[in-house]
Amino acid sequence: MKNKPELLAPAGSPETFAAAFKAGADAFYMGAGDFNARKRARNFSRDELKDATLFAHRNGRRVYITLNTLVFDDEFPGVIDLLSFLEEIRIDGVILQDLGLLSLLGKHFPDIPVHASTQLFCHNSQQALYLKNAGVRRIILARELSLDEIGAIAAAVPLEYEVFVHGAMCFSFSGCCLFSSYLHGDSGNRGRCRQPCRTPFDAGRGAEYPFSMKDLSAASLVSELVASGVSAFKIEGRLRNAAYVSRTVALYRALIDGAASTGGTRGRMGKRAAPGQREAEDGYLRGRDYGRLVGAERAGSSGELIGEVVSIKGSQLVFASESELAKGSRLRVVDGEGKMLHEGTLLDYARPGAGLYEWKLTKRVPRAGRMLVHHTGESRAFRDWPAIRREAGLHKYIPLRLEITLYALECTVVARFDDFERMQFSWPIDSEPARTEALSEAMLREIFTRTDRYPFMIEECRVRLAPGIFVHIGALKAVRRDFFKRMYERWEALRVHRDAARKTAILNEIETIRDASSTDERLYLEYADMERGERADFRVIEFESIDAAAPPRPDEVILLPLFVSEGGLPAICKTIDGLVSRGCRRFMIPTYGWIEYFKRFDGIELFGGPFLYMVNSLAYAAITGNGVRYFTVSPDMHNERIATLSYRGRLVPRTFRREFMATRLRLPEDCYRGAKALLRVAHHAEYDIVYEADK
Repeated sequence: MKNKPELLAPAGSPETFAAAFKAGADAFYMGAGDFNARKRARNFSRDELKDATLFAHRNGRRVYITLNTLVFDDEFPGVIDLLSFLEEIRIDGVILQDLGLLSLLGKHFPDIPVHASTQLFCHNSQQALYLKNAGVRRIILARELSLDEIGAIAAAVPLEYEVFVHGAMCFSFSGCCLFSSYLHGDSGNRGRCRQPCRTPFDAGRGAEYPFSMKDLSAASLVSELVASGVSAFKIEGRLRNAAYVSRTVALYRALIDGAASTGGTRGRMGKRAAPGQREAEDGYLRGRDYGRLVGAERAGSSGELIGEVVSIKGSQLVFASESELAKGSRLRVVDGEGKMLHEGTLLDYARPGAGLYEWKLTKRVPRAGRMLVHHTGESRAFRDWPAIRREAGLHKYIPLRLEITLYALECTVVARFDDFERMQFSWPIDSEPARTEALSEAMLREIFTRTDRYPFMIEECRVRLAPGIFVHIGALKAVRRDFFKRMYERWEALRVHRDAARKTAILNEIETIRDASSTDERLYLEYADMERGERADFRVIEFESIDAAAPPRPDEVILLPLFVSEGGLPAICKTIDGLVSRGCRRFMIPTYGWIEYFKRFDGIELFGGPFLYMVNSLAYAAITGNGVRYFTVSPDMHNERIATLSYRGRLVPRTFRREFMATRLRLPEDCYRGAKALLRVAHHAEYDIVYEADK
């Protein structure tokens, strides 16, 4: 195997981090605070995150932080503080969705590598090129791509590419789903997805789960994925428990290592043999057949199935399980269709017999014909963490270069580290002529390269020493201790000053953008197939509906397709070239990759679609600075605290349909009725749109 891929494991808690480490993960991705797409995960405190990162680095592993949600202007102070902390601990990368955050990192935190989240919906080489030019180090590709498409993108735009190989799948394109926002007021783009795609709908045959995807398992395709140019294999599951993560990481560790040791001839395994809760398929990697990828019979479940309820009386529940559960285990009780009945922590319980648990709940639970118990995580005190913390404290991560000068009466140390100023410290020293063995440069160097409890890593230590003198070792060690204490205090003070100055500069930059752009300029548009006769500034017509023979209208804006496969890209571009040549000048771009493409033309007006997510001032400046003149605020966030709602060039639809999801699958029906919504399907050349219809 030429390029052995990185095995990237989910760490939704310290427990799962330790489990993934023991199972052989090369790297871990985890959340910190509210700025990530898995707010329901346990996530990490700052201290835990630092310990995990230093422990991983000491053992040659890597840690990536998920900042893959949209950020509002009033949240940037907290985000900046977090980024400063991540910079301090030398994080290996951040995974992000927000274009404003991408701009901020490139300008103010250039040493933090940026990974483009799958929420950024990179699905062709045009998207990849934009991200590469924007400074992204790695791209997590959309999960809707085939093996051939992954290979074509990697060949066209050389970069690090990461793909999901195992875990839950979303029905909609990532970053293009408004289902949870519209139905429940909780946006998946803000880490609050309520998973309405796992709820029942009726298409005329009774209640089914037409949007519930089967899990992904690419265990049988390890060698093919490596050959396609993939740099990292990613396992989904920051909401999964430690046992699941351990088994899954161990499986892919064995497959990757097996393929490497045999030159790619091994590493194959049946797709259903990998651990999981829902029925698993190899996703879109070998095709996009709806019947193969969707489990419409049931919603599936989250967590690991461990048992079944045998009796329930009031708040007393008895379930049978062969698993050995400990106090603090998080359990979820669901009915036979996967609907959650209760979720809680196993605290007050007894073992009335072999394989039985008698669990006293905090409230009554509704009965169901069949009741299943799933293990979702742990809340108990974690036994491995003290050892992880101790080892993390031994890791040296601040590079330091020293110049030590010792003469008869004085010891001087000049220190340089990172990009901070040169520092010099001096101490009086008692010395005497050596009677037997004189102090040597090697002895002095050895003393000062021991950094005690401080995190300094001595990269270079130059010594200048007066010949033939003797100094008591105890005196030199005292100087060393005082030096590192003063050095660390000085480093902390400089870092705090630098971080405060940078934070002020960023917030001033945001304020400047806000002052220059807050004109509340609204331009109204209507969709050509939904005209109501009201006056609008622009008329949006979909690309696939264009009459090639008709001359362009002066108010017409051409809406480009949301999804364009790598194979379909040349034809779309050729058609656009023809439209421009016959006088079309206004185009609405649904994704950022088109920005680079339209730079070749003069006199083009670009309109930004809602999936560009210009929800903060930095995103606004980044996009308008790249030639987008008008922008649309995502319709699921009109009630959120978005600064750009009062910015110039905001497009407001006069009439529009509430589009819930976009999928590469071909839905078999055109209408689905649920408890809260009636859904219809619009078919496009390479994708389907699911939207809300009037009941």
